[in-house]
Amino acid sequence: MLNGLMALFHTGQQHDTPELAARNRNYQLIHEASLVAGEAVLREDPGRLAAAVRMSYRAQMEEGMNPLPHLEECLACKYCGGGWGGYAVYLFQSPNDRNTFVAHNAQAKVIEPFVRGYGVS
Repeated sequence: MLNGLMALFHTGQQHDTPELAARNRNYQLIHEASLVAGEAVLREDPGRLAAAVRMSYRAQMEEGMNPLPHLEECLACKYCGGGWGGYAVYLFQSPNDRNTFVAHNAQAKVIEPFVRGYGVS
């Protein structure tokens, strides 16, 4: 479903994850984004997954995180983990868009989903 569509980007910002746990968060929006993401995965719908990532990113912006670099060819992006620095995931429409982003950003890496088939251990 997402082969060739994702990149991981190091923001260059450090953060302290335990300190972040005390911050106020919009858990309702985070919950709604997770429901949309789960539906997107089950339906193998990258557009719907992008909508979920944008919802999560909106929650991150409401928390006061620094905006991530915007790319026209990017469907969605968000900080990974607790946010406030570290890594961000970028979702693209095509492998070519993703590969161009990685080629022009030394702090970006190609990532692929790990998929284990049924009956495979």
